[in-house]
Amino acid sequence: MLTPEQAQQRLQAAQIPDLLQWHIEAIRKLSDAPLSKKIHKLYIQWLKEDVPVSTNLQTLAFGLIGHVATGKPISHEQDGHYMYGEHSRAVYNGSMAALATLAPEDRIQIFQVFFRKIAVHIEQLWQFIGQLPYQIGYTRKAFRVPGQDELYASMRSNLFHQYWNTVGTYDKDIIWFTEHAAYIGRGYHADILGRLLAAVIDAGGKTGDEVFNILLASARGEHEVGAMGRHVTRALLMASRVDGWEYVEKLLLAAQREEGLRQAVLEAVDEAHPEAFRRLLHVIQEHDLSRFSAVTRAVNVWLGYGGA
Repeated sequence: MLTPEQAQQRLQAAQIPDLLQWHIEAIRKLSDAPLSKKIHKLYIQWLKEDVPVSTNLQTLAFGLIGHVATGKPISHEQDGHYMYGEHSRAVYNGSMAALATLAPEDRIQIFQVFFRKIAVHIEQLWQFIGQLPYQIGYTRKAFRVPGQDELYASMRSNLFHQYWNTVGTYDKDIIWFTEHAAYIGRGYHADILGRLLAAVIDAGGKTGDEVFNILLASARGEHEVGAMGRHVTRALLMASRVDGWEYVEKLLLAAQREEGLRQAVLEAVDEAHPEAFRRLLHVIQEHDLSRFSAVTRAVNVWLGYGGA
């Protein structure tokens, strides 16, 4: 585990300087071969002007950062800040609509512009999202509709901005992110990283196992860099490994007077794997955990009661 000073130094050293220019140079290396007419139609239906003759990977990648197909930014500067309006949102929405219909190998090429060393894992998350509750925000409910991609469009659209702002400034691999998630993932960012790590675990293989083991070691205080955080409980509950669920169950039972730890577990339950959700409900009932305020609050949120 790192001290706050050590963590800050590591994060600063890992950041990409002149990030926007770095992305623009990478975008210009993408293929400019026209994509299908279907993808072109999805892209231009959002636009009112500056419609390119054809739509290619460069066009879509530029749209994701608020630029038109030529690479020119759709913004104006006011008091030193860039202001984005209706046109840039239309270009972004058009790019996202087209991105959703690309073949995974083409989508990964675009992800490599923004997440070079973890592009494959961002694609794994893109696929993983289809297994999660489709609603977003604080009022979400644990309803899942596998195979209904249109209902997951908002979640996938949010994915790009969330991960670009959280991990896109670091040119590091997924093991580095797993080890440093506790330091990057303060507050809301911890949930974002937890979802990504859950997708990697479920993808399996050596990398999935390594991520899983780093999370366990971080939770136990046994890792030299990694530390316990909300990313751990969320990733272990969302992934499909039973041994991960069992570990979180033990955390919940061991929490005793640690209301913060209990809350960190319970706030991830509505997005947990359905079987993990059932298991934790059984644990709560069997051990009469409803006597704790964090449990009462969590159940109210899960069921949409809104009360305390």
